[in-house]
Amino acid sequence: MVRFWDCSISRCPNPAAVDIGGCEQSNHAAPPRRVEELSGERRRIGGMYVHLQLTFEDVTVWLTRIRRKTYTSLGDDPSNQIVLSECATFQWLDFLHVPTLRLHGYGLRNDPQNEVGVAYIASEKERSAVLDQEANILFILGEHPFNEIGSLTFDADGAIRVGAAPSDRTRTLPCIGPFEEANNYYRTWANTYVNLIADDQMFSLYTMDAYLMFKFLSEKVNTGHWFDEWRALNSGLLFLKHVNDKGGHILVDDNFGITSVIYWNFARTIHGHEAFGPSLVSANTSNLFAGKPGLSEEDRLFLGRELKLRGTPHCYFESDKMRRLLFGLEMGLGLTRDEAVDVFQGLVATFEGAMPDFQGWQQACLTKWSTDPRLVALRQAS
Repeated sequence: MVRFWDCSISRCPNPAAVDIGGCEQSNHAAPPRRVEELSGERRRIGGMYVHLQLTFEDVTVWLTRIRRKTYTSLGDDPSNQIVLSECATFQWLDFLHVPTLRLHGYGLRNDPQNEVGVAYIASEKERSAVLDQEANILFILGEHPFNEIGSLTFDADGAIRVGAAPSDRTRTLPCIGPFEEANNYYRTWANTYVNLIADDQMFSLYTMDAYLMFKFLSEKVNTGHWFDEWRALNSGLLFLKHVNDKGGHILVDDNFGITSVIYWNFARTIHGHEAFGPSLVSANTSNLFAGKPGLSEEDRLFLGRELKLRGTPHCYFESDKMRRLLFGLEMGLGLTRDEAVDVFQGLVATFEGAMPDFQGWQQACLTKWSTDPRLVALRQAS
């Protein structure tokens, strides 16, 4: 496979475990590189961006976002794809009058025309004609379907089209797509993570357990067994989905009216069951991480009900299955082994009604896949 994460130590040929920034050699865990100097009236540092709020003499406010460089940062090409995808998404949403950041310009990494010197997105905060509820935004997105699964980008003429998805919300998935069928999208997604784990690029502290969990998910996705109830999955319309909708993506005014929706990086076009079903913003986060299945009160009383009141034909709040699948595939970085096991057990229980004791399940999988050469290598290395 093409390696996605290399060791951050110069001239080291080994794959990097992205959660430590270096390879398996203990002296190759690289410390994060931090931004040394900032400017602007207000600033905030997040996981991916440094946010600068700039106020001009006419009281116009711009939000400038500079991509951070840490040991989990992507290379120039995938980073630039992410910037272009988000900028294309901003333009398309502005055309639909969805309250979001109004794009003024952007710069790419190592681009001679970028005089700023770092990758950035400059946008103006939207202050007028805002919508009151996120359900209104979903309703608008439901009226503008696409015919491929991927992320928005620009073609050579500057027109907006669906291209490859540059990554997922955890930034650990290599660029994949575009796809015509949802099943192929999820298969590629799951299989890619299995390959990354087998190559020691992810979950370095519990590689074998992570390999077993993702190989199990890959089998379920590849056979299509878990998708049986969604018979129209590959034939229905496709819609833009904000994939990092945890709540911090919504900017509100003093009256809690939505003024902008931000963080559209990694947004993708996907089928209605994912785009208009339970999402992170309405989830019971504690239950999600603890592996407790089921819909939240916010799912039923907030998004689900509000979408139905607007008469949308796209409303899929009957179960928690799609959100659990996505959350399981997007474990990404930062979870301990116990947290990852809880998330995995909650996913399996959601689809199959119950999850057996993890140790018993683990032993059964080790027996079942005893001839898998990649698993053999992981067991010998552990």
